Amino acid sequence: MKVAGGRRAEWMARALMKGAPALALLTGMCGAPLAAQSAAQPAEETAQSPEALIVASQAAERGGDLAAALDRLSAAILLMRPDGMTAPALVAALARQSTLLSYAGRFDEALAASRRAHEIALEHAPDNPDVVHRATLAYAEELVDVLRLGQAEAVLRHALQGKARDEQVAETLYELARIVFKQEQREEAAALIGKAEALAVTLPQPAHAELAGNIALEQARQAFENSALDLALRHLGAADQRFAAAGPSARVSREIVRQARLSVLINAGRWAEAREQLDAGLEAARKLPVESRVRQNSELVTALLRSFDPADAAAAKAAVDPVFAAMRRQMHAADRTPAERADYISRNRVNLSRYAAIALRAGDTQSAFAAAQYMAWSDVSASAASVARRLALRDPATAERLAEAERLAEEAEALRTARNLASEHESPEAEALAARLARAEAGFRAIYAALARDGAQSAHLGEPEVRTLAEAQASLAPNRALLLIIPTDNRLVSLVVRRDGTAWGEADLSIPAMKRAAAQVRLSLTPGPSRPAFDRKAALVLGNAILPPATLTALAGIEEIELLSAGPILSVPPAVLLHGTMDDAQLGRLPLGKLPYLVRRFAFSFRPAMIAPAYQAPRKGGFAGIGAPLLSGNAGKDAALRGLSAPALDIAALPPLAGAETELRELARTLGRERQLLLTGAQATEARLKTADLGGYRTMVFATHGIMAGAFAGLAEPALVLTPQPGSGEDALLTASEIASLRIDAEWVILSACNSGAEREAGSATYSGLARAFLQAGAANLLVSLWPVRDDAASRLSIATIMAHDRGLGRAAALRKAMLGMMSDRRFPDGADPSLWGAFSLVER
Repeated sequence: MKVAGGRRAEWMARALMKGAPALALLTGMCGAPLAAQSAAQPAEETAQSPEALIVASQAAERGGDLAAALDRLSAAILLMRPDGMTAPALVAALARQSTLLSYAGRFDEALAASRRAHEIALEHAPDNPDVVHRATLAYAEELVDVLRLGQAEAVLRHALQGKARDEQVAETLYELARIVFKQEQREEAAALIGKAEALAVTLPQPAHAELAGNIALEQARQAFENSALDLALRHLGAADQRFAAAGPSARVSREIVRQARLSVLINAGRWAEAREQLDAGLEAARKLPVESRVRQNSELVTALLRSFDPADAAAAKAAVDPVFAAMRRQMHAADRTPAERADYISRNRVNLSRYAAIALRAGDTQSAFAAAQYMAWSDVSASAASVARRLALRDPATAERLAEAERLAEEAEALRTARNLASEHESPEAEALAARLARAEAGFRAIYAALARDGAQSAHLGEPEVRTLAEAQASLAPNRALLLIIPTDNRLVSLVVRRDGTAWGEADLSIPAMKRAAAQVRLSLTPGPSRPAFDRKAALVLGNAILPPATLTALAGIEEIELLSAGPILSVPPAVLLHGTMDDAQLGRLPLGKLPYLVRRFAFSFRPAMIAPAYQAPRKGGFAGIGAPLLSGNAGKDAALRGLSAPALDIAALPPLAGAETELRELARTLGRERQLLLTGAQATEARLKTADLGGYRTMVFATHGIMAGAFAGLAEPALVLTPQPGSGEDALLTASEIASLRIDAEWVILSACNSGAEREAGSATYSGLARAFLQAGAANLLVSLWPVRDDAASRLSIATIMAHDRGLGRAAALRKAMLGMMSDRRFPDGADPSLWGAFSLVER
């Protein structure tokens, strides 16, 4: 159930800030101080007054012209001055501007507008609690939209410390509950929304019916995410009654309730009741711009339900083709950075999945394939595509400009994370980081504009690259298939593309159930003091869901599967999932080494995007090994794990990796006969690595600790640990942005380090982290670990995989062989444990 697309009624139902009735408020608030001024002005100047521009903006918005609505509202804001008289109107206008910018997918600009509104309210209207309160909530909403949840939480908790009326406290508690729930603190979220409800029911009605309705809507969302569907429906019923009591201003909110109820009823399998909702409410949503998430959610969830009827599926798809077209325009909008594109897609992933499922049921596999590719696009995809396009260029000058754009994009991503961390901790560095971020993004956009002027726009600079079915099929070997996993409201859809045809199937697994199962499996695989036993039941649920009978039949004769998807399903490698029909007792009796893992059937790789192969000069051989840094930490119980799970202050105090140097030297003897570079121990420093020639090596291995962002104070991006070198000016952390600036052309890079594929921050793609940086640097294929790996297991898997590949097996098949070998080797301690052999995933560009 996607409630309001993450934005409470998109503020459309709020008279004060972002609702359609805001027109009267804005013109009224502007009118008092400005009417006297306009009386003596010529008519043509009056026509350009803030009031007139706001009226024109609202008219353009009603007509669906979002660009004109923004232009006119922005012009009105330029004419308004922040002082005690006009501050309320300016705050309201800025808040509306932030909503329109969000509709357009310009989230950083939306945040800047809401932040300015908040600052003006605090400085120029501190004695107007309504204005300050609404500006605070608007700012928190935009912070949530850019995933700065910690900062949004801090803003709201600070607001609760001041004096406020009961209704303002209730609204703030409501917003805080939403944020805390997003951070998976579900018990606290339930307590906060309960407090908000207790306050709301004491307020005069119907004056506060809309607030009470929003609280009930959030209670429904929490119940839905906890799979309490009947409770969710009861809360939705209460929400609808309260919004009805609020009158016409809540018409959009009632449509959100209808959309949410549809999603819950679909998940509950209550089709007859769901169909009763089809004909009511869409009119309100269709009055919003087609870019609005409220409208997109409503249109797509309605069409999704209609598509289950074979006779209605084609018409259902036709009804939402304009919505998909609007999303495509946003995904290809000019001069966005790769991170901004990936961010837009992540916000619209559920709706892209819905459209793909609708298209499949309508028999339009081509459109479904396109939507699924968009759904799977991420910052990793953008990096891989950018490098492929650059390598395909014949003009060295254009290729160099593309490389500079890639560098700026990576720098901007690192600065954005650093700024967010600094802002959450109210660091004085936040403003300077924001200025540097603005410069990096401006540099990227300047290159984009220059390439467009020079007619080199084929470079596309991070735009999603979508292939036709025919192109994808032509790229597949007879024994390989693409598997696109498409999560929708109540079904997990799997689309198989093979050289000789396509097929699709679906399983009854909702998005919340998929998230829970993936989290349970991942928890049981990640080493730690309280790690539970391998969750066989959840692994079986997921494995059977991604390969339902129709999909499995279509994979007959296939040996290798290229996986294309995004989201929580990728937090667990498919190799460790189970498949088959057995009850809990049968499943529990089998030893770990005898379980029906999917790796027994197929070799798997992850494909960030359907990218046209780029030309690369052939390499005969050569090996580069970097790692085994000199570290002096205590070799305690965690010393055998590559990585760090708790904050530390002294890099040199990290535990050494006893097997890393042995691993690298053995690989060098086997693979480095033609040419080799070995940087270990005292040689494994940042300075030495950055000055080394890293080109021309067929295989490159990094064997060291991988550190997630935030593990050290001030570390805003993931990094690999190297040997500390006091006085060198380096910090012994090779960060993602530094990796991206390297020039690597290796056929295969192995990151034999923990968390090398884990996400950069909440909401990122699963294979983000260091993997993205190495693709940006030019690596063709990556082997990455998704959780801390025992040192001897990492060493064995790396060596066995490379040697099997060197003997002629494909990369995915070589990794599968190494996994099965460890699993069946009784001499290797705990070799059958999937947390050891299943940690690595193959990422192929």
